[in-house]
Amino acid sequence: MEPKDEIPYGGDTTYPMRLIMDRYMNTPPHNETIKTEGKIELPEMFVKVLKKSIPDSVSIEVDSYSVHNTYNPMNFDVIPNYLVYLVIHYTWDANVIKSTDTLTEIVNTAFSMTYHDKTNMSFRVKNVVIPKRDYEREFFDFFVKK
Repeated sequence: MEPKDEIPYGGDTTYPMRLIMDRYMNTPPHNETIKTEGKIELPEMFVKVLKKSIPDSVSIEVDSYSVHNTYNPMNFDVIPNYLVYLVIHYTWDANVIKSTDTLTEIVNTAFSMTYHDKTNMSFRVKNVVIPKRDYEREFFDFFVKK
């Protein structure tokens, strides 16, 4: 006579899968990109750090963010990971304009050094904006009475 395999959880072999699916179905969607429309902004302290790290930048704005859920393999708890997309504005006469990849690395390094306990947040520079030089405005700023 062959030994019977013991079936956990009172004979219901689908219980662990049902538990996992219940947790999965009650979590937000994966990789959903959400436009912020000015609703969130970077902390003031972090902006100051970024201004020192990227000196020619004029402003740094949050464009959107996405949430990607991962699961703790020990207990299947949901761990949301946030990816924040940034837009960096430069002046038209900026000396050094770095690539989006280099800027992404600078921002993530500055964030991890400033907020070392926030491990589920990261950044990606989506756009670099460099305005065209406005010669007419320069002319009028130079000659118009103040």
